[in-house]
Amino acid sequence: MLIVDLLTSYNCWKRYPKTSSWDMRSDYCSWDGVICDEMTGHVIEFDHSSSCLYGTIDSISSLFQLSNLQWLDLSYNNFSNSYISPKFSRFSRLTHLDLSNSSSEEIPLSICTLASLVMLDLERNNLHGEIPQCLEKITALEDLHMCIFLGIFQQLSSVNLRSLNLHGNKIEGRIPQSLTNCNELQVLDLEDNHIIGTFLMLLGTLPKLQV
Repeated sequence: MLIVDLLTSYNCWKRYPKTSSWDMRSDYCSWDGVICDEMTGHVIEFDHSSSCLYGTIDSISSLFQLSNLQWLDLSYNNFSNSYISPKFSRFSRLTHLDLSNSSSEEIPLSICTLASLVMLDLERNNLHGEIPQCLEKITALEDLHMCIFLGIFQQLSSVNLRSLNLHGNKIEGRIPQSLTNCNELQVLDLEDNHIIGTFLMLLGTLPKLQV
């Protein structure tokens, strides 16, 4: 269950809970952080970033009633020691998912079913284990930001990836050959790692990479 916690939530001392401005007597489409489709009235964007949320995104969360979501931002909250419900697969129309800076600890396999996902941001969390290989099946994915480990890095080979940010990880070793399959890659951030070798290999195989 998610609650608003002004004391323990991440960076909440300089943030504000958006729910505090919600007036239940007014149209929810006018609430802070909520954007609706003008034609259908369905909620299509939900921005709850920096809202002092604390707890677990469990299967009974009312969040999963918003099945028409296209944009979901839950960054800068505190989901420490919790899991992310497999019901994320309900968001079949989701194109943007931001869980960065939220103390999330695992990547839900249900993300792999989000075929329309274009942007996935899992940066600055304490992720463990491996990234699901099925992420490569999200052919629409263009922008990926995350904290990873070396074994995960070796698996990245999405042919449609345009931006990859792996800044500030503890990646060691050489640039994996699989990265040369990302023919659409334009932005690559590997700063502050322990990678050896040269980028000349990438420059020759990634024609759209900006240097």
